[in-house]
Amino acid sequence: FLPSAATYADIPNYAFSGSIMVWSLVAGVVIGFLAVVYVRLLGWVSAHRASGVTMLWMMPVAFALVGVAGFKYPQLFGNGKDMAHDAFLGIGGLVYRNAVEHSNQPIACPLDAKLCPDGTSVARTGTSCTFPACPPPNVTLADVHIAFAIPSGFQDVAPPDAAAVAAYELPPAASSTDTADIVIRHYAVDASSTPLATMQATAVSGTSGAPVPTTAFSSTFLGTHRFTVVSIERFEGIVDTAYYLAHGADVLRFDAIDRGVGNWTDPSLDLTTLPANAALRQLLTNLQG
Repeated sequence: FLPSAATYADIPNYAFSGSIMVWSLVAGVVIGFLAVVYVRLLGWVSAHRASGVTMLWMMPVAFALVGVAGFKYPQLFGNGKDMAHDAFLGIGGLVYRNAVEHSNQPIACPLDAKLCPDGTSVARTGTSCTFPACPPPNVTLADVHIAFAIPSGFQDVAPPDAAAVAAYELPPAASSTDTADIVIRHYAVDASSTPLATMQATAVSGTSGAPVPTTAFSSTFLGTHRFTVVSIERFEGIVDTAYYLAHGADVLRFDAIDRGVGNWTDPSLDLTTLPANAALRQLLTNLQG
């Protein structure tokens, strides 16, 4: 019977283009060759068909093979219409791509490497050839889109407040001061504000509760980033220096807090030599993000 509608209603009506014309010319030759091979194969099978006692074991084997293949490709049980439909839609190509991307065999990945904050590198791995996470002491804070290496001797501790996203401490036994802390905070910049205004609003003295004067602000380059440096606190042996970074629509604040500083009143004290400050500057020099 003649059909009253399109055989495959969901096949796109591709617009004519030069690439389709070239593909059609090549595909026509390939499909024609495969058709000839298929017809010849049918003739060979007909000429060498099983007969007699041989058919008693060959038929079950052949049917079993087709049955097993049918679990993966049930279209084999039809008249070929569904298989042709899948071919027109490119589903066979998806099966091939899945076999390549999820192969059980080793896959050769590109030889490029990802540089970690601590200077080490990792190569691509796995069937998708992706970079694995950098090993410790490297840390990635995905929420604020930065990565860095924890300075030697520092250990992870609980963040001290809601704005803090990470905190690290150098125990007293490994420090020349009582303790040395590094705290990383995140502040969102309001649409009506600026990064500098956000820095000024959050640079508040812990003892007086008053904003730090703008005369305490300076800037420095560490690695590939420009930081605004603010002396937050110098009181009773505590020296807190904040390094602000404008980071897109956010502001990140990195605090170096040294405790037990005996000469904290000395105006010539070089803050960058204090344990927490020196460690933080090393961290920021290799900061990624």
